[in-house]
Amino acid sequence: MERLDQTYIYELGDRVRKGDSNAFAELFMALCERVYLYLMALTGDEELSRKGVEAVFTEVLTELWNLKDIGLIMPWILRRAFRFAEDNATGLDRNEDMLSRILSLPLAESQVLLMAGLQGMTLKETGDLLNISKGTVRRFLRLGNKHLSRNTEEAEQAVKVGKGSKQTYSWNHKMGGTVSAKILRSIFDDNSVDPNTVPLESLKSYTVYRKERFSLQRGIITALLVIFLLMPVMFIIPHFDVSYEEKGERGLPVYTIELRTLIPTASVTATLLKHSLPVYEAGVREFNVEPIRNGKMTIKVELLNRQMKVAEVEVTDVDSKGPELISNEILTDRFVIKVSDSGIGVDYKEVYAKGKSGTVYYPISSSEEDGIIFAYPKEEWDIYIPDHIGNTLHLSLKFNG
Repeated sequence: MERLDQTYIYELGDRVRKGDSNAFAELFMALCERVYLYLMALTGDEELSRKGVEAVFTEVLTELWNLKDIGLIMPWILRRAFRFAEDNATGLDRNEDMLSRILSLPLAESQVLLMAGLQGMTLKETGDLLNISKGTVRRFLRLGNKHLSRNTEEAEQAVKVGKGSKQTYSWNHKMGGTVSAKILRSIFDDNSVDPNTVPLESLKSYTVYRKERFSLQRGIITALLVIFLLMPVMFIIPHFDVSYEEKGERGLPVYTIELRTLIPTASVTATLLKHSLPVYEAGVREFNVEPIRNGKMTIKVELLNRQMKVAEVEVTDVDSKGPELISNEILTDRFVIKVSDSGIGVDYKEVYAKGKSGTVYYPISSSEEDGIIFAYPKEEWDIYIPDHIGNTLHLSLKFNG
């Protein structure tokens, strides 16, 4: 199973928590087959596993903001897949006492113990699904067993957990792109969320670069490759120009990478502050990238002859300021907040407040014309007002009555 770029998966998760539909679609296309394989291993039922994929990623869309550490996104998602199988599958083996103790452990440890212990998966199978190495799986097993070992009897039981069972899992099932696209559309429709604007064809491979699609026949490409092996063109380096375009639909600056070479391109990648950026194919030998923060962006182009060139671009035009408070007015049973944003604009649909008790509150109404109207609280609040790129104004409200 292909290893995923952890850093980019974490960045996608952060963007999903900020309401980015394209990021959710890309995260879904990257991970849906993993979740489907896991559910098939648990249930053996294709239809139930497809329903489980939809249920799990609905929770990702609506509940991911509850995950404090985005680095735990894989065990967080697969824990929900396990819960779905536990609630819906028939004949699923359970050791209720051990299961209860395992689920009380830290998230990564508990998920490894569930897979490599109770469910009998090998270290490699567990690592493939969680996108971690076998060494990391062993470490979480060791920590989980240590935390389970409260006394002599439990210590003996904990040693058994992690050795696995004799159950064999099949990893040959595939859900397929058509089914995946249908499930993704259903999730957006059922949750009244605007769908992705980037075509699914551009997202079907999660990787942070887009391979150039060739119009020539395979025979011509093969012939060119032979020529590359025999001639000095193997040492031709790529040439490209980077130009700044107007801001795109999300208010982000769009940079266009235009290649000037006849040799086919192997990859185009972009990074900024050690984070990978998605690069989208915009045309023949033309790519677009939308940086989401200011800083020095590094663009690398590699040709099929393995020659490469790197260029750096200073990004300064990304909106980095959140909304600003203009005024607030306290009425008898409600209060009104008015804000402005000189950059990308206030995202009034995503305004919410969180009470000291942990309860989440939403405005009675929220618009540029009338402001943000909340019912008067009965506890201290923290109010969060984001713009369309995720910069957030944080206000604290203390109740004196």
